[in-house]
Amino acid sequence: MAAEKYMQAAICNAAEREAAFTEKRIFPGHCSGSAETPFGRLAINYIVAQGRNTWRPEHMRKCWTLNGKRISQDKLIAVLKD
Repeated sequence: MAAEKYMQAAICNAAEREAAFTEKRIFPGHCSGSAETPFGRLAINYIVAQGRNTWRPEHMRKCWTLNGKRISQDKLIAVLKD
């Protein structure tokens, strides 16, 4: 499925950006990533839930954007559908 391919490419880009840091973080997974799609630039951002005092990955949620506008994961999959 095309949507999964583009979404995974954005996640992999975030992991590559995280690995490029010279100063290692206590909890990895804070970098945003992006990928080009036929519909524009897809980006993933990790947001820490409000009220949390730690930055652990399990306290983060994924926020997807397409061309700079937030979009839900379900709508994103529908847009990027084959």
